[in-house]
Amino acid sequence: MSILAAATLSVLAGCAPWGADLGDRHYPSEVAIGVPKAGTDFCAYRDETAVQIKAAYGLGSDAAKKRIDEAAFVNARQPFEWSRDGDVCRGAAVPRHRVGALLIHGLSDSPFLLHDIGRKLQAEGVLVRGIVLPGHGTVPGDLVDVDQAGWVAATAFGIETFRDQVDALYLVGFSTGGGLSVNYMLANPDDPLIKGMVLLAPAVAIQNTLVARIGGLHKLYSWALPTGNWVPGGIQDDVDEAKYESFSKNGGFQVFRLTQAIADKRGRLPDDRRLRMLIAVSDNDETIDPKAAKDFFDAMAAPGSALVNYRRLTRHVVRRTANGDNATNGDVPVDDGEKYAALSHVSVTNRPGNPHYGRNGDYRNCLHYMGSGKNKDALQRCRDGDATNGTTKMAKEMQDTAIQRSTYNPDFADLAQRIADFVGDDR
Repeated sequence: MSILAAATLSVLAGCAPWGADLGDRHYPSEVAIGVPKAGTDFCAYRDETAVQIKAAYGLGSDAAKKRIDEAAFVNARQPFEWSRDGDVCRGAAVPRHRVGALLIHGLSDSPFLLHDIGRKLQAEGVLVRGIVLPGHGTVPGDLVDVDQAGWVAATAFGIETFRDQVDALYLVGFSTGGGLSVNYMLANPDDPLIKGMVLLAPAVAIQNTLVARIGGLHKLYSWALPTGNWVPGGIQDDVDEAKYESFSKNGGFQVFRLTQAIADKRGRLPDDRRLRMLIAVSDNDETIDPKAAKDFFDAMAAPGSALVNYRRLTRHVVRRTANGDNATNGDVPVDDGEKYAALSHVSVTNRPGNPHYGRNGDYRNCLHYMGSGKNKDALQRCRDGDATNGTTKMAKEMQDTAIQRSTYNPDFADLAQRIADFVGDDR
């Protein structure tokens, strides 16, 4: 390879270093989770997927194996079914429930990020199931070749498992899972089973669309430069048991393609078509486009819908009334002390007492300080728990303050009750 060609590849790869530490986990694995076969019993799907996830544990980094227990790894990432009778998966044999909820996680995430919401709904007598999207749950390299069409198909599979088991179904989606929920409802607005959507930081549009648009170009060179599959700074140790830390270009590109599909389907619906929804979004979200989520609510929310908008450290609620107007309340403070500055993208769904992501959880998101030239003092303070919960943008702007990317929602109890009440209309 010529020097010019090598330099060109390096630029296209986002200046990823030639010696970047790629591990087995950064390549597509033989245990990648795909689309379940139509008609598969949910419990068989859960058990088969758990075997794949357990096998993937051995592909993790040395740092991950030292930190993460295998059982915790599998439990966080596997599909789950929780019912009014407990946590034993019964699939087709589960007693009929009045209401069901399909929980769909986000990009690079796992079902764990919706566990807290799921527990609240289970306590309300709802049949709850969480799926694993293709390319997730195993190793980040399994997102290198994934296609969003597989996510769409997996969502449809999850919905069909409820078809003869509940009278009313709600789609509960976080981030990409929110986008998949919207995508399904725009394609199937008259599905009689589905009575509404709970959209948590939904990916109806994303930020940094230019980067996402060109994300697919990495296929032209990543065969020769494997680091080209990853965004700059996206090659990590992956020591989070519930979420990939390494971030592939293809993953972001596929979410962008999903948002394009959503826009196309919206354009083909009648202007007066409305959908029942509850949206929760933070104005400080740096991943999805919060304005687009709020615009989606304004344009398509049916009566009985609600928007929970976190404005830095306040909660602002908008309700869609029976005559189609919006009713709002004044901003209510959302405070967790001086060490909490804002809700990030990944904080909305987790309670303060979450053992992994909560106020005193065992994981702290300090990835924005990783890499050469970064603030090592702030990194150490973040790891030690001596940091303010906020966003990565704050970390760049507040050089004298150590910032931990917030991973829990101090307003979770209120939000969870609003979700339960929204779903409760059909209980």
